[in-house]
Amino acid sequence: MELSHESVVPFLRVVSEDQGPGLVSLWYQRGNLPHFLSRPYHRTVNREILCYDVVSGLKYLHTHEPQIIHGDLKGVRISITLA
Repeated sequence: MELSHESVVPFLRVVSEDQGPGLVSLWYQRGNLPHFLSRPYHRTVNREILCYDVVSGLKYLHTHEPQIIHGDLKGVRISITLA
């Protein structure tokens, strides 16, 4: 299944570890949402745009055929891909 959306991080593969299966995606230098917002430059970030991007990605997944439901969305699972 191919996913292509500017607010969805590319999925590379599934791995099986002792703790259970995991998904592998690209690594982004700015990290996840809590890490990004804890940095000094977070004061200049438009949080409304961040929220819009998250919702846009979820809408894409929920309206995709077949439908994809994340199931465990939280800040540490949101990668910051800003240039």
